[in-house]
Amino acid sequence: METIQVRSSYPGTQIVELGEGPVLIQNGDITTTIYLGDDNTVNVNNPSQNVPLTAQSFVVFDGTREVWAIAASGTVLVYKLPSSLSFFQSGITGNQFFINKLGLFVYSTPLPSLGALEFSISPALVDSVGNAVFPGISAYSGVTRAALNGTGLDINSNGHDIGGLFYDTAGSSPLLYLHATAFAQLCSDTITAINPASPDNAEPWHTLSLAAGWSTVAGQPIPSYRLLPDGNVQLTGVVTHAAFSATTALSTAGALPAAYRPSTIMVVNGNSLTESPAEVTVSGLVNAFPGGTSCTTCRFNGIYPTNL
Repeated sequence: METIQVRSSYPGTQIVELGEGPVLIQNGDITTTIYLGDDNTVNVNNPSQNVPLTAQSFVVFDGTREVWAIAASGTVLVYKLPSSLSFFQSGITGNQFFINKLGLFVYSTPLPSLGALEFSISPALVDSVGNAVFPGISAYSGVTRAALNGTGLDINSNGHDIGGLFYDTAGSSPLLYLHATAFAQLCSDTITAINPASPDNAEPWHTLSLAAGWSTVAGQPIPSYRLLPDGNVQLTGVVTHAAFSATTALSTAGALPAAYRPSTIMVVNGNSLTESPAEVTVSGLVNAFPGGTSCTTCRFNGIYPTNL
């Protein structure tokens, strides 16, 4: 058996000589196609002058003509076995699909091409034409792909995660995560938001940064906020201040991050007519909003939308 290196540079490499008799040719690469032609001008970009031999595929020639080859990329090892007229095909190639020891690959074009990968069952790799292949069972549409693997279902668009369903067994009890625009975590019968700043973690309560002059109240909730699975925000807390009757900054400027800010001013009420509710501004500032009544306490507990 002879081993021949077929390069992607011109001119092509001769793999069968005129008059040498029958030979079996195998493309020994696991991802790269080679192209066969009658002379050293064989060109990967001219389908009318070549015949593709996909990765792990075989072909037999009777030796009555010269055969030249060029690789789609890099250097491919081609195996040549003389006096062979039959063979066993280890890889399977059909119209637009390819199966070899790396997996199954389906393209929207007759031959693999960049951007034409539609489906794969494979480990993570880059195919012979430069498509990024994701691990597991994956479907592709333009820059969007969905992959089902050992960690769950992941949907990615242009390199960014946009949603998915993940199973986490690292903790004491397994968790099933729904990761989408609403950032939800599904655990038993409880639905909890996922932290926008850390999408791999459940959303905790965040302590609100208070402006000078405000104090928390023992036995009452510390001013805090959190994102809910439906995209709304919950804000709660009780604080005291010297007597005030006008709108007074309760938090430091921009205390609420962008993901928690409303599109318009929102008022979160408490449960007492003698205590001030809270006002949430589009800049992330939380104010005590007494409405002209002299107050020393601001009590608030409620939910407001971020998109209204």
